[in-house]
Amino acid sequence: MKTLDLMGSFPKDRHPRMRSGQHISLEHLKTAEWPVVHQSPVGTGKTAVGYTFLKAKEKKGGKHLLYSVPNKTQVEQVQAMHPDVKVALGRNEHPCLYPGYDDDPRADQIPCSMNTDCPHRVNLETGETYEPGATPCPYLQQKYEALQGGIVVLSLIHI
Repeated sequence: MKTLDLMGSFPKDRHPRMRSGQHISLEHLKTAEWPVVHQSPVGTGKTAVGYTFLKAKEKKGGKHLLYSVPNKTQVEQVQAMHPDVKVALGRNEHPCLYPGYDDDPRADQIPCSMNTDCPHRVNLETGETYEPGATPCPYLQQKYEALQGGIVVLSLIHI
């Protein structure tokens, strides 16, 4: 941990002044035994601390960095605060674009693995659609982007 540039990775563009609690948390992260659970009251700047840690890991060559939060609303809040993060939501959060459905189904209602001829299907290795020029499947496009690396925000709890 001591080699991470935590203070230099703090998002000063979003938070011009680091709070004392954030500074204490980041200093603690330098020497903490892992795993670490960071708990602080609402409004104390935990999101900036988590983002700072992952940004420092990214600068040191970390490729797949996951930032988990309790729910979709918090996923959206983290993305709004830090637009450079990627988001990974579940299949039920995306429409299915497979032709022939009139009732606007969600991706989790359609067996995607069976629809290998879907023009919107995204190749997870190349990012290309099955049919050139087709609108990419929102779920598979998001999955492809997350697989490219960086900080990915996701919710582990779906209610």
